[in-house]
Amino acid sequence: MVEPDGNWSLAATLDVFAWSENGDALLWNSASRNADGEFPIWESRGLDSLHYLGADLRAALPLVRDRSIGSFGPRPFDVEPLPATRL
Repeated sequence: MVEPDGNWSLAATLDVFAWSENGDALLWNSASRNADGEFPIWESRGLDSLHYLGADLRAALPLVRDRSIGSFGPRPFDVEPLPATRL
């Protein structure tokens, strides 16, 4: 399924870069690199849907973190993206 945020032509351009233990995947759209060299980030929950998370990892990680807190409660660590290395 490509719902709620995707479509079939988009699905063909997505590449998995991370898997969770429960079968969720993080994907980037390798056909849509922005001016900073970043890819839009999507999530597939149980490989049964596409959810747009943001224009890059900096936008997507807080959403992933918020979902994990809702599911598992607060953790003693945080998710922070590395600083950009390209200018």
